[in-house]
Amino acid sequence: MKKILVLISCLIAFRGESVQIFPVAASPEPNSLILQIVLPLTEDIVSQDPVRVQLRLRGYPLGIKSVLPRADEVLNFPEGQSIHVVVDGRPYFPKSNTPVDLFSQNDSYYETMYQFEIPYALAEGKHLLEVFPARSFGESLKGEGCYASQIFYVKNTKANPKLDGLDRPYLIYSEPGNYFRFQEGKPILLDFYIRNVTLESDGYKVHIFLDNEPMDFLKRWGPYYMLGVKKGEHTLRLQLVDKNHKPLEGEFCTVEGKFIVE
Repeated sequence: MKKILVLISCLIAFRGESVQIFPVAASPEPNSLILQIVLPLTEDIVSQDPVRVQLRLRGYPLGIKSVLPRADEVLNFPEGQSIHVVVDGRPYFPKSNTPVDLFSQNDSYYETMYQFEIPYALAEGKHLLEVFPARSFGESLKGEGCYASQIFYVKNTKANPKLDGLDRPYLIYSEPGNYFRFQEGKPILLDFYIRNVTLESDGYKVHIFLDNEPMDFLKRWGPYYMLGVKKGEHTLRLQLVDKNHKPLEGEFCTVEGKFIVE
């Protein structure tokens, strides 16, 4: 907890009921990580339900605890390191199951194939699949090769207005995960993904709302800690804004999740 106290001394104080949100250093990332979507194929028309997904992952083991100081500071999930899977901007579901194939493994290199089904039915038409790795405490990896996406269709090529504008800036909500339970008094990890945009003090920012109360603006992409959140169920909303603090239009420019503090 000494590290946390040092960080608090340089926190960004946000408006709100003594809730404090401050940036923390990103955890070290492997320099050889490659994540690829094998199935569905690009623009593939899938007939089966549920939809089967296959990923190829190199340089990052799943299902183990992350051996990093942050694992002792925030909620550390028993499933271990995982892939966060996002479909059409919904809350992510983690995958850390046993690999289908193991091509090679030693201390410096491994490549594995993972196969699973999307755990809910999808409507006919166009869909977006996005994946990125995460530490066992939920922090997403953001380096080169860490993100993959695929457009695919279910049964036909019917349009999906929600997926218009994917070449423009948008957000992916990550942590705190939906309805996860956190301990009062411990930091809560706040983490997200951005696409087609960079965050700057004089440019795009992410506006934070906790339980519909506006707080301040995040000016860099990285992990944050939240301190002082009271017991109960909470809603965290992230909103992408321009340099004039005007909210951007688009289906995924405002995202939110729910979590519980006990």
